[in-house]
Amino acid sequence: MGRLPGGDLLEVTAIGEVTLVTTAERRLLAYDERGARLWSMRFPDVVVASPTPAGDGDIVVVSLDGTLRRIDLATGETVWSVALRTDVSEAPAVGGGLVVIVDRGGAVLARSLADGAERWSTELASAERAAIGDGLVAVQGSTGAVWVLEARDGARRWDSDQLGVSRRIVVLGGTVVAQSDEGTVAWDAAGHRIWSSAASEALVSDGDHLVLAGEQALERRGPDGELFDEVEIGPGPLGATRVVLATQGGIRILHSNTTGVEVR
Repeated sequence: MGRLPGGDLLEVTAIGEVTLVTTAERRLLAYDERGARLWSMRFPDVVVASPTPAGDGDIVVVSLDGTLRRIDLATGETVWSVALRTDVSEAPAVGGGLVVIVDRGGAVLARSLADGAERWSTELASAERAAIGDGLVAVQGSTGAVWVLEARDGARRWDSDQLGVSRRIVVLGGTVVAQSDEGTVAWDAAGHRIWSSAASEALVSDGDHLVLAGEQALERRGPDGELFDEVEIGPGPLGATRVVLATQGGIRILHSNTTGVEVR
Protein backbone atom coordinates (compact mmCIF):
# COMPACT_ATOMS: atom_id res chain seq x y z
CA MET A 1 0.00 0.00 0.00
CA GLY A 2 0.99 3.64 -0.29
CA ARG A 3 2.85 6.10 1.90
CA LEU A 4 1.08 8.45 4.31
CA PRO A 5 2.31 11.26 6.55
CA GLY A 6 3.79 9.12 9.32
CA GLY A 7 5.28 6.39 7.12
CA ASP A 8 4.39 3.38 5.00
CA LEU A 9 0.95 1.97 5.71
CA LEU A 10 0.76 -1.29 7.69
CA GLU A 11 -2.94 -1.80 8.58
CA VAL A 12 -6.30 -0.26 7.62
CA THR A 13 -9.43 -0.58 9.79
CA ALA A 14 -12.88 1.04 9.45
CA ILE A 15 -14.81 1.65 12.69
CA GLY A 16 -18.07 3.44 11.99
CA GLU A 17 -17.24 6.45 9.81
CA VAL A 18 -13.63 6.59 11.03
CA THR A 19 -10.79 4.94 9.11
CA LEU A 20 -7.75 4.00 11.20
CA VAL A 21 -4.34 3.34 9.69
CA THR A 22 -1.07 2.27 11.29
CA THR A 23 2.32 3.10 9.80
CA ALA A 24 5.92 1.94 9.83
CA GLU A 25 6.87 5.03 11.85
CA ARG A 26 4.98 3.69 14.90
CA ARG A 27 1.95 5.90 14.38
CA LEU A 28 -1.80 5.32 14.55
CA LEU A 29 -3.79 7.86 12.51
CA ALA A 30 -7.55 8.46 12.33
CA TYR A 31 -9.42 9.93 9.32
CA ASP A 32 -13.05 10.93 8.91
CA GLU A 33 -15.31 9.91 6.00
CA ARG A 34 -13.95 12.79 3.87
CA GLY A 35 -10.35 11.75 4.39
CA ALA A 36 -9.55 14.59 6.81
CA ARG A 37 -7.15 13.62 9.58
CA LEU A 38 -8.76 13.61 13.04
CA TRP A 39 -5.74 12.77 15.17
CA SER A 40 -2.41 10.94 15.32
CA MET A 41 -0.73 8.96 18.11
CA ARG A 42 2.76 7.50 18.45
CA PHE A 43 3.46 4.08 20.03
CA PRO A 44 6.77 2.68 21.37
CA ASP A 45 6.72 0.08 18.57
CA VAL A 46 4.82 -0.51 15.32
CA VAL A 47 1.16 -1.53 15.45
CA VAL A 48 0.69 -4.49 13.12
CA ALA A 49 -2.69 -5.58 14.56
CA SER A 50 -5.98 -3.89 13.72
CA PRO A 51 -7.55 -1.66 16.43
CA THR A 52 -10.65 -3.17 18.08
CA PRO A 53 -13.90 -1.31 18.98
CA ALA A 54 -14.36 -1.17 22.76
CA GLY A 55 -17.80 0.41 23.14
CA ASP A 56 -18.58 3.89 24.52
CA GLY A 57 -16.84 5.39 21.49
CA ASP A 58 -13.45 3.92 22.37
CA ILE A 59 -10.99 1.53 20.72
CA VAL A 60 -8.31 -0.82 22.08
CA VAL A 61 -4.93 -0.97 20.36
CA VAL A 62 -1.81 -3.05 21.03
CA SER A 63 1.65 -2.48 19.56
CA LEU A 64 4.22 -5.15 18.76
CA ASP A 65 6.06 -4.63 22.07
CA GLY A 66 2.85 -5.27 24.07
CA THR A 67 1.85 -1.67 24.82
CA LEU A 68 -1.93 -1.94 25.26
CA ARG A 69 -4.06 1.22 25.17
CA ARG A 70 -7.72 2.16 25.35
CA ILE A 71 -8.25 5.29 23.24
CA ASP A 72 -11.15 7.70 22.68
CA LEU A 73 -11.93 7.27 18.98
CA ALA A 74 -13.24 10.82 18.54
CA THR A 75 -10.37 12.70 20.19
CA GLY A 76 -7.40 10.31 20.27
CA GLU A 77 -7.06 10.76 24.05
CA THR A 78 -5.64 7.78 25.99
CA VAL A 79 -8.10 6.36 28.56
CA TRP A 80 -5.53 3.96 29.99
CA SER A 81 -2.27 2.31 28.94
CA VAL A 82 -0.45 -0.79 30.23
CA ALA A 83 2.82 -2.46 29.24
CA LEU A 84 2.38 -6.22 28.82
CA ARG A 85 6.12 -6.65 28.10
CA THR A 86 5.55 -9.35 25.50
CA ASP A 87 5.39 -9.48 21.68
CA VAL A 88 1.87 -9.12 20.25
CA SER A 89 1.01 -9.17 16.54
CA GLU A 90 -2.72 -10.04 16.63
CA ALA A 91 -5.66 -7.74 17.36
CA PRO A 92 -7.10 -7.66 20.90
CA ALA A 93 -10.50 -9.26 21.44
CA VAL A 94 -12.99 -7.13 23.39
CA GLY A 95 -16.26 -8.13 25.07
CA GLY A 96 -17.97 -8.77 28.39
CA GLY A 97 -15.80 -6.20 30.17
CA LEU A 98 -12.59 -7.92 29.05
CA VAL A 99 -9.71 -7.32 26.67
CA VAL A 100 -8.01 -10.57 25.63
CA ILE A 101 -4.60 -10.65 23.98
CA VAL A 102 -2.68 -13.62 22.60
CA ASP A 103 1.08 -13.10 22.50
CA ARG A 104 3.55 -14.71 20.10
CA GLY A 105 4.45 -17.37 22.66
CA GLY A 106 0.86 -18.68 23.03
CA ALA A 107 0.00 -16.91 26.29
CA VAL A 108 -3.66 -15.82 26.51
CA LEU A 109 -3.92 -12.69 28.68
CA ALA A 110 -7.21 -11.23 29.94
CA ARG A 111 -7.36 -7.61 31.15
CA SER A 112 -10.16 -5.44 32.47
CA LEU A 113 -11.68 -3.20 29.80
CA ALA A 114 -12.43 -0.58 32.47
CA ASP A 115 -8.85 0.03 33.64
CA GLY A 116 -6.48 -2.54 32.08
CA ALA A 117 -6.04 -4.50 35.33
CA GLU A 118 -5.07 -8.18 35.05
CA ARG A 119 -7.95 -10.69 35.23
CA TRP A 120 -6.52 -14.10 34.25
CA SER A 121 -4.02 -15.80 31.96
CA THR A 122 -3.39 -19.24 30.50
CA GLU A 123 -0.92 -20.93 28.15
CA LEU A 124 -2.05 -22.70 24.96
CA ALA A 125 0.65 -24.10 22.69
CA SER A 126 0.45 -22.53 19.20
CA ALA A 127 -2.35 -20.11 20.24
CA GLU A 128 -2.44 -17.20 17.79
CA ARG A 129 -5.61 -15.06 18.14
CA ALA A 130 -8.83 -14.78 20.17
CA ALA A 131 -12.45 -13.65 19.93
CA ILE A 132 -15.02 -12.95 22.68
CA GLY A 133 -18.79 -13.25 22.84
CA ASP A 134 -21.65 -14.68 24.87
CA GLY A 135 -19.46 -15.49 27.87
CA LEU A 136 -16.94 -17.36 25.71
CA VAL A 137 -13.35 -16.70 24.70
CA ALA A 138 -12.50 -18.61 21.51
CA VAL A 139 -8.81 -19.04 20.74
CA GLN A 140 -7.44 -20.15 17.37
CA GLY A 141 -4.10 -21.93 17.04
CA SER A 142 -1.74 -21.50 14.11
CA THR A 143 -2.19 -25.11 12.96
CA GLY A 144 -6.00 -25.22 13.09
CA ALA A 145 -6.64 -25.92 16.77
CA VAL A 146 -9.61 -24.15 18.38
CA TRP A 147 -10.06 -23.80 22.14
CA VAL A 148 -13.10 -22.29 23.88
CA LEU A 149 -12.63 -20.87 27.38
CA GLU A 150 -14.94 -19.42 30.02
CA ALA A 151 -14.65 -15.64 29.85
CA ARG A 152 -15.01 -15.24 33.62
CA ASP A 153 -11.90 -17.24 34.60
CA GLY A 154 -10.24 -18.76 31.52
CA ALA A 155 -11.30 -22.35 32.33
CA ARG A 156 -11.38 -24.57 29.25
CA ARG A 157 -14.88 -25.51 28.02
CA TRP A 158 -14.04 -27.52 24.87
CA ASP A 159 -11.55 -27.81 22.03
CA SER A 160 -11.64 -28.89 18.40
CA ASP A 161 -9.69 -28.36 15.18
CA GLN A 162 -10.00 -27.70 11.45
CA LEU A 163 -7.86 -28.34 8.39
CA GLY A 164 -5.40 -25.79 7.08
CA VAL A 165 -3.46 -22.80 8.32
CA SER A 166 -5.57 -20.62 10.61
CA ARG A 167 -6.56 -17.08 9.59
CA ARG A 168 -9.49 -15.66 11.60
CA ILE A 169 -11.96 -16.44 14.39
CA VAL A 170 -15.29 -14.83 15.42
CA VAL A 171 -17.91 -15.47 18.14
CA LEU A 172 -21.45 -14.38 17.23
CA GLY A 173 -24.77 -15.44 18.74
CA GLY A 174 -23.15 -18.26 20.73
CA THR A 175 -21.53 -19.66 17.56
CA VAL A 176 -17.75 -19.97 17.19
CA VAL A 177 -16.65 -19.48 13.57
CA ALA A 178 -13.06 -20.14 12.51
CA GLN A 179 -11.48 -19.64 9.11
CA SER A 180 -8.35 -21.18 7.61
CA ASP A 181 -6.86 -21.33 4.13
CA GLU A 182 -8.99 -24.47 3.65
CA GLY A 183 -12.35 -22.82 4.44
CA THR A 184 -14.63 -21.85 7.32
CA VAL A 185 -16.10 -24.04 10.11
CA ALA A 186 -18.68 -23.18 12.80
CA TRP A 187 -19.43 -24.80 16.18
CA ASP A 188 -22.24 -24.22 18.65
CA ALA A 189 -21.57 -23.25 22.28
CA ALA A 190 -21.33 -26.92 23.28
CA GLY A 191 -18.62 -27.65 20.69
CA HIS A 192 -20.77 -29.39 18.05
CA ARG A 193 -19.80 -28.63 14.45
CA ILE A 194 -22.91 -27.10 12.80
CA TRP A 195 -21.92 -25.70 9.37
CA SER A 196 -19.04 -24.99 7.03
CA SER A 197 -18.17 -22.96 3.93
CA ALA A 198 -15.40 -23.05 1.33
CA ALA A 199 -14.78 -19.30 1.84
CA SER A 200 -11.22 -18.74 3.02
CA GLU A 201 -10.18 -15.14 2.19
CA ALA A 202 -11.99 -13.06 4.82
CA LEU A 203 -14.35 -13.37 7.80
CA VAL A 204 -15.93 -10.32 9.46
CA SER A 205 -19.04 -9.59 11.53
CA ASP A 206 -21.29 -6.54 11.54
CA GLY A 207 -22.74 -7.57 14.92
CA ASP A 208 -25.77 -9.33 13.44
CA HIS A 209 -24.41 -11.30 10.50
CA LEU A 210 -21.21 -12.87 9.26
CA VAL A 211 -19.59 -11.88 5.97
CA LEU A 212 -17.31 -14.47 4.40
CA ALA A 213 -15.18 -13.85 1.33
CA GLY A 214 -13.92 -16.45 -1.10
CA GLU A 215 -11.91 -15.95 -4.25
CA GLN A 216 -15.01 -15.23 -6.35
CA ALA A 217 -17.87 -14.26 -4.00
CA LEU A 218 -19.04 -12.74 -0.72
CA GLU A 219 -21.47 -14.65 1.52
CA ARG A 220 -23.69 -13.08 4.21
CA ARG A 221 -24.76 -15.66 6.78
CA GLY A 222 -26.49 -15.85 10.13
CA PRO A 223 -24.68 -17.43 13.10
CA ASP A 224 -26.62 -20.65 12.39
CA GLY A 225 -25.18 -20.76 8.87
CA GLU A 226 -28.29 -19.57 7.01
CA LEU A 227 -27.19 -17.99 3.72
CA PHE A 228 -28.95 -14.63 3.19
CA ASP A 229 -26.97 -13.22 0.26
CA GLU A 230 -24.21 -14.23 -2.12
CA VAL A 231 -22.52 -11.57 -4.28
CA GLU A 232 -20.07 -12.31 -7.07
CA ILE A 233 -16.94 -10.16 -6.75
CA GLY A 234 -14.46 -12.00 -8.97
CA PRO A 235 -10.77 -12.47 -8.24
CA GLY A 236 -8.73 -9.55 -6.91
CA PRO A 237 -6.15 -7.72 -9.05
CA LEU A 238 -3.07 -9.77 -9.85
CA GLY A 239 -0.47 -9.45 -7.10
CA ALA A 240 -2.72 -7.32 -4.85
CA THR A 241 -3.83 -8.14 -1.31
CA ARG A 242 -7.58 -7.96 -0.61
CA VAL A 243 -8.95 -6.51 2.64
CA VAL A 244 -12.66 -6.85 3.56
CA LEU A 245 -14.07 -4.34 6.08
CA ALA A 246 -17.55 -4.23 7.63
CA THR A 247 -18.89 -0.63 7.61
CA GLN A 248 -22.16 0.99 8.68
CA GLY A 249 -23.29 1.17 5.05
CA GLY A 250 -22.22 -2.29 3.91
CA ILE A 251 -18.96 -4.06 3.05
CA ARG A 252 -15.87 -2.23 1.81
CA ILE A 253 -13.36 -4.25 -0.24
CA LEU A 254 -9.90 -2.68 -0.54
CA HIS A 255 -6.91 -3.83 -2.57
CA SER A 256 -3.27 -3.05 -1.89
CA ASN A 257 -2.99 -1.48 -5.36
CA THR A 258 -5.34 1.29 -4.02
CA THR A 259 -8.45 0.08 -5.90
CA GLY A 260 -11.63 -0.94 -4.08
CA VAL A 261 -15.39 -1.33 -4.11
CA GLU A 262 -18.33 -0.84 -1.72
CA VAL A 263 -20.96 -3.62 -1.48
CA ARG A 264 -24.26 -2.59 0.14
